[in-house]
Amino acid sequence: MTSEFDAENGKWNVKIVGTGFGSTDDDKADLQIGGVSQKFVSHADTMAVFEITDVKDLVSTDVNLFFPIGIPKGHDLVRAGITLEPKFMSMTPNAGTPGGTLIQAQVPGVGTSTTGLDFYNKATGQSICIDNIRIVEYGVIECWSKRENYGDEAFDV
Repeated sequence: MTSEFDAENGKWNVKIVGTGFGSTDDDKADLQIGGVSQKFVSHADTMAVFEITDVKDLVSTDVNLFFPIGIPKGHDLVRAGITLEPKFMSMTPNAGTPGGTLIQAQVPGVGTSTTGLDFYNKATGQSICIDNIRIVEYGVIECWSKRENYGDEAFDV
């Protein structure tokens, strides 16, 4: 099992290689992280690919793979978990206003319980947030910028 970032689509995928993944949509495997089924992308008898749609943190060990007939042989390898890395994709807006701005960024890999995140002014390297980063949902983070961060200065995460 490997986690791979699909830069073209801006999404994290989990690829699992083995046997018995099913050859039709009726008998496909189900990958769950933290009890949440992840989006099924593709399968063949020897491989399945799932898109990460919801995780709580960058490291997930509550991972389960289910076949229509139960838990597969080698399930302990899946239970070892996955590790994701935040991948900055976009920020809206990319410049602030004199009164402060609600900044929102798309960062696949950031789970709803991830900590230690911040937005930085690219030119100065200083935090632009007046309060803590909020994780709105998997891969979406936001904060209010400080009043002094405005104009054409670029932001970074």
